[in-house]
Amino acid sequence: TEGATHVVVWAPKEHNWERRKETATIYWVDAAWQFPQSVAARAGEHLALTTTVVRSGGQPIAGWIVRYEVLDGPPAAFSARGERAVEVRTDAAGRATAELLPLSTEPGITTIGMQVIRPSTGRGELSQMVIGQGMTSVSWSAPGLSVRAVGPGLVASDGAVSYRVEVTNSGDLPTRGVTLTYTP
Repeated sequence: TEGATHVVVWAPKEHNWERRKETATIYWVDAAWQFPQSVAARAGEHLALTTTVVRSGGQPIAGWIVRYEVLDGPPAAFSARGERAVEVRTDAAGRATAELLPLSTEPGITTIGMQVIRPSTGRGELSQMVIGQGMTSVSWSAPGLSVRAVGPGLVASDGAVSYRVEVTNSGDLPTRGVTLTYTP
């Protein structure tokens, strides 16, 4: 069962009275959690992160807190107000879902820290406590189109001009339906 055990250790031969006794508290918790796996997503798309918290027998735990926090990487937030951290309570199925919003279309890896927090008991016996933590990452993918024109810098009056136009994609996503137009 969940609860707290207090262990008192005495050292009767210690001459300093304040150092004769120490108390250790062991908190017993029946919980297991599954953090979201690292994923790849298209830069600019919203992404749902879900953590599941259950008892050792598999029963879901409702009302526990999962804290998500953007640690580094391309800018992202958990709300349109730009909040870098959010706390979400687990639902009846033991799931706590937070929506991650990229704040740019920049490719790269955003690292997210997560904590599972057991809330305090109503009886006041057990205070709120972080019981687990982990990290995941979101690899934002984006195309990287660039255009380059190669040709002479000077041309004789009424002369013919020949240019070669190169369009390249240095990003990690293919791009389709790209149209290049030029009006001299």
